[in-house]
Amino acid sequence: MPEGPFAAVIFTSAQGVEGAIQLRAELPRLAYCVGRATAAAAAAAGFDALSSDGDVTDLVATLLSKPKNGRFLYLRGVDTAGELENHLISNNIPVVSLQVYLQKSLPLEGESLSLLSHPGPVILPLFSPRSALIFQSAMPAVPVAYLSVAAMSQAVATAASGIPHRALVIAARPDADAMLDAVESLLAAAPLP
Repeated sequence: MPEGPFAAVIFTSAQGVEGAIQLRAELPRLAYCVGRATAAAAAAAGFDALSSDGDVTDLVATLLSKPKNGRFLYLRGVDTAGELENHLISNNIPVVSLQVYLQKSLPLEGESLSLLSHPGPVILPLFSPRSALIFQSAMPAVPVAYLSVAAMSQAVATAASGIPHRALVIAARPDADAMLDAVESLLAAAPLP
């Protein structure tokens, strides 16, 4: 743990909240969260969670609108998107970053590899630019399935541009409910060869 005190913690994912729990350290109760799902996880863990209801840009705007009464502790993964820490520093918001989790990429195998290797529609929900790049490097050289991509944001859609697909829908908001809507719209379209 870095030396405190801290005015609040910052979470950009539920995994960051889980990492905070695993620290078993004395942390501020106030938590600024990127979205509602992360805020719900933080509240369930006992934090006074405030959601910016959006993405990193919205989180920075929320933090800029609040008086700065000390440093913030940003609990994050090893791999991050959005450059939150750099945005905060460039806006003179004092922040200390602590890596509390690692998301390991796994190879495609079994049923997922089989689905991609046979003709038929497959909907691929992608929640981060990193997951799009990992999928692209793991997919079969010549996928036969008819892929439709549901992307969490424009940044995810851009990262997915190298994945051959028949359709792509970007979620209206960067949250799980909007991703479900995006997947449902792809299901309704039922892309066929």
